Amino acid sequence: MLQRNRMCISMELVTAVLGDHGQRPQDDYAVVTAVTELGNGKPKFYSTPDVIAFCREWRLPTNHVWLFSTRKSVTSFFLAFDALCEEGTATPVCQALEEVADISVPGKFNTTKFL
Repeated sequence: MLQRNRMCISMELVTAVLGDHGQRPQDDYAVVTAVTELGNGKPKFYSTPDVIAFCREWRLPTNHVWLFSTRKSVTSFFLAFDALCEEGTATPVCQALEEVADISVPGKFNTTKFL
């Protein structure tokens, strides 16, 4: 399907043993970070909502996405970041961002179907 439609899916591998970003996953997993249609001319890069929709359609794993589009939500984001950046783990950081984001789309890690 990818070759036939000339598409490129970029993914990030999150490992259970390399680095420590507040919490360590029990298993390695990949999350989709970008989708591009190469076409026959200028490539089309998917917007964040389009990436999420594409991943939901094909049951591909995605990161959590937050949208901060107002002055209030952006200010709240920086306050939360300053408070949690040194000691926050994934769960309280995600909860804090969900509370202040204008839009929050939880990550989905169902990797049972790949293209």
